Parts: sequence; C-alpha cells; structure tokens
Amino acid sequence: MQPDPKALTGAASEVAGDGLCNLQGRHFTALDGFRGVAVLLVMLSHFIKTGEVIGDQQPWHLLLRGGFVGVDMFFVLSGFLITGILLDSPKCGARYFKTFYLRRFLRIFPLYYGVLLLAFVSFRHAGGDSPWWFVLFASNLGDAYYGRWLDVTDGVSLAHFWSLAVEEQFYLIWPLLAYLLQPRTLVKVSLALLVIAPLSGVMFFLANNGLGSYVFTLNRFHTLGMGALLAVALRHPTYWKACQAWALPISVVTGLLTTVGLMYAPRSGFCSAAPALWAPYLWGSVLVLSLRPAGLLPRCLSSRFLVFIGKISFGLYVYHSFFESWARQHIYEAWLVPALAGERGAALALFLPIAYGLSIALADLSWRWFEKPILGLNRKFQYR
Repeated sequence: MQPDPKALTGAASEVAGDGLCNLQGRHFTALDGFRGVAVLLVMLSHFIKTGEVIGDQQPWHLLLRGGFVGVDMFFVLSGFLITGILLDSPKCGARYFKTFYLRRFLRIFPLYYGVLLLAFVSFRHAGGDSPWWFVLFASNLGDAYYGRWLDVTDGVSLAHFWSLAVEEQFYLIWPLLAYLLQPRTLVKVSLALLVIAPLSGVMFFLANNGLGSYVFTLNRFHTLGMGALLAVALRHPTYWKACQAWALPISVVTGLLTTVGLMYAPRSGFCSAAPALWAPYLWGSVLVLSLRPAGLLPRCLSSRFLVFIGKISFGLYVYHSFFESWARQHIYEAWLVPALAGERGAALALFLPIAYGLSIALADLSWRWFEKPILGLNRKFQYR
C-alpha cells in the first residue's frame, strides 16, 4: 500500500487525470532520518581515517571506512525528491523553471559560496589547481580530468564538494526533461541511466582512472535515476505496489553484496566501484521500505535525533570535512594522543564523538542563524 497521506501531512490525497498521485507539499518524516543516516555515514568515512589506526589491513577495517556509501544515499534521495517536486509542479512555462532554480539557489549557493570564499581568502596557496573548478560547480570534472583530487587550498579540504557539483549538473538537465517528457518516458530515461552509468564507470576504471570512475557526472546518474524512477512509481499505485513487494528481498541481497564489496573489493584493486554497482538498488529499496506507513525502519528513521541530523545535513556535509584537517592536527595529534600516552586507538575512540559533536554544533548554529533565515525567502517563490 502507498504511504498514508494523512499520516504524512494531515491532508487528503489528490489524483491527477493520468493516474499519478499528486503529492505536492507532503512531508515524509522518515526521509529526514534517511538523509541523517547518509551524512553520519559520510562523516564516519572521513573521521575514521584519523591517525591511520583504521587502515586497509583487514576486511573489517575497510568496512568501517565504507561510510562513503552515504553519498549514494544522498543521490537516490535527491533524485526522488527533486523529480517528485517537478512532477507535482504545474507546467507553467518560465515560472516552472524560475521557481525551481530560485529555490535551489537559496538552498545551496549562500552556504557553498560562503565556505568557498573563506577557503580561498584564508587558505589559498600558490601553485594549486584553478579555483574556478569549484566556483563553476565542476570540481568533480576536474578530479576526473586529472585523475586525482584537486589541490586548491592548504589546511582545509574541499574535495567533498565533488558531490555538490554532480547535483548542480543534474539540476541543469533534469527539470527540462521532466518538463518535456511524459512520466512513462521519464521512466525509460531513468532505466537507461541504470545501464549507461555503470558502463561509463567501468570505462574510466579500465582506463586506470579510479577516481574518475567514482566522481564523473554520468557515472553517478544511476543513483539519481533510481530516485527519479521511484518518484514516478510513488505516483502510480500499481507501480508502487510492485516496488513494495520487491523492496525487502532486493535490500537484503544488495546489502550483502555491498558489505562484501566494501570488505574485499578494494583489496583486489577494484576500489569502490563494486559497491557502487549495487547502490541504486540497495538504497532505492531501503527508501521504499522507509515509506511504508508502519514498520520498524520508518519508526527508527523518524527518531528525533535522526530527523534533527537530517535537517542540518547540508551544513554537516559542508563543514565537517572543511575543518577536518584542523581537528586532526589540534585535537587528535596535539591533545588526545599525548594525553593518552601515545595510545592512538584510544585517542581515535575519543576523537570520533568530539569531531561529531563539534560538527553538529557548528551545523546547528549555521542552520539557525544563516541557512534558515535565507530559506525563509522561499515563501516568495511558490510553484502554485
């Protein structure tokens, strides 16, 4: 069965003439928690490398470092939510595009460019790569072109901005497709992406460009496409029923494949490509399960903590890696390791909650005093 609209928003469901359910304005609380889990995983993948205590010597070490799969969760969720917004919005010409892009601008640009400005003014060094890769939301293309992470600043990391670049490039293409194509045709495009994107990734890998295989735009469109596919299915009761019927077995099988891939694929030289192959199916099925009207998973994802983390997730993603180098140097190396007589494992165990806590505190302040007031301007840009 489909999610109960009353449980989501207290409003009755509307049905469009083509049989698609109109879910404009609905709020799925469990998806806030889904986003929260994603960002916590990404943060773990970065913080756990501190001190090189957790390396690649053992499979379970690699599993602990596998939180980068949270990025795939973000992409599936983004494709789902963005496509849903576009499907439910009236096709009213210029206003359709103007409203979408102004709202995206308010959500992403102020924080993104604010951090870029701070990085370039305070930390920029001579001889690095051009900052224009970041200014133009093309850092992932620069990473793929050079086959390495761009080197722009000393003391802070901007490498994680590659995923925001992919998102922005997706926004340039997808609204036009959603405007021009019927939902059934959009489904065909999404299915094509599930095939084309992995093939493109394999081509990069065979060309000895493992980083390009991971960050190049087309290579990530299978996860975004899966989210789009599910957005269409949610608005068609027959399709959604089929998704629900298959979600649990698919999540179990792909979850096992992903776990094995995280533990053993890097040791065989296959980098993170293997887990990425199953990502659309794993996180797409988990997303479907999280939208069930009742069940353990949606209840867990709707917990206050995960919903809170999901609310501030953009700031968490931007800030945590930005000050990661500082935290490692001044908290881990200069304070915790000496205080614990060189016990680097114990220092890491203390560093993780401290790093998480500082990141959450900073993101919460940013949300309250910077992001939320700016997002209040969204009321001036409504789709209807």
